Amino acid sequence: MGTHNPITDLPHAVHLKEVIKLLADKYQPLHIICFYKSVTQNQLEGCFLEEAQQTQVNYSLLIIMQGSTKIEHEVQDFVNGHYKHGMMITICHSLKNIVDGINQNHRFYRTICSKGTAWYNHDGIALNNNYPPYIPTRAAIKAEQQYTDHISLAEGFLIGATKCLSESRFPTCIFLLHQVAEQCLSCLIQVYLGYRADIHNLQRLLALTSSFSDRPTAAMLSGSLEDSRLFEILRKSYSDARYVPGYSISEADASTLHTKVEGFFKLTESMCIDHIDLLKIQSSDYQQAKQLEI
Repeated sequence: MGTHNPITDLPHAVHLKEVIKLLADKYQPLHIICFYKSVTQNQLEGCFLEEAQQTQVNYSLLIIMQGSTKIEHEVQDFVNGHYKHGMMITICHSLKNIVDGINQNHRFYRTICSKGTAWYNHDGIALNNNYPPYIPTRAAIKAEQQYTDHISLAEGFLIGATKCLSESRFPTCIFLLHQVAEQCLSCLIQVYLGYRADIHNLQRLLALTSSFSDRPTAAMLSGSLEDSRLFEILRKSYSDARYVPGYSISEADASTLHTKVEGFFKLTESMCIDHIDLLKIQSSDYQQAKQLEI
C-alpha cells in the first residue's frame, strides 16, 4: 500500500491514516484523491470541563477503482462507520471512466486529477497528472442546459408540494419537498463542479456542495437543533413516505419545511445564474487568449 505524506500533515493524521488503510485493504482501490478539505475549530469552556479545543475536519474524496464501481454506497457506509472526526464524502469511479472523461475534457475529472491531493496509490504507482488543463469553451453551454433541466423539475415538484400543503396532504408534501431539494442540490453540483451525482441522500449531496460554497449548507442547517431535526425529517422522507406504515407529518413541520425549501430553490436559481455568467466570462477570456496566440 502506498499512502502519501500529505496525510501526515493533516489534523487527526494517525486516525486518518488508519481509516485510509482500512478502506484500501477492504476495497483495493487504485487511487484515492482528496479534492476538498474544511477544518472547523471550536473552543470548549465550562464549569465542569477542562478548557479544550475541538477540531472537526471534513473531506471529499475521489476513489478510483480498477473495475466496477457499484459499491459506492457500501464504501460510503464503511467510511461513515470508521471516520470519527467529521464527515468524509466518497465518490467512486473506474479508472476507465476517469481516463475517458479526461480525454473528453470533463471538467470535474480533469480538475481533480490535475489539482487534487493524492492520498493513496496502489503499489506506489502514482496517477499520471500531466493532463492538459480543462478547456472552458463549452462549460457555460453545458451548465446552462443542466441548470434548465434540473430547475424545471424542481419547480414542478415545488408546485406540487404547495398544492399538497394547501390540501393538508402533508406526507406527500414532504416527499415532494425532498425532490425539490434533491434537484436543487444536483443542479448546484452540476453547474459548479461539472459532475452528475448519482446520489439521493440529501446529506451527502449537501456535503458535496461545501466543496464550492458554504451557502447551501447555511441555508439548510444553521446549526440549531431545530434545523437539524427538520432536515432529518426531509432527508428520511425519501423512503419513509413510501415505506413506513402510517407515516405522518404535522402541519407545522410541513409548513416550515415548505418555506425553507422554497427559499433554497430561490438560492439555487441565484447561485447557478451567477456561476453560469462566470463560466461565460471564463470561456470568452480563454478564446480571446487563444486568438492572441495565433
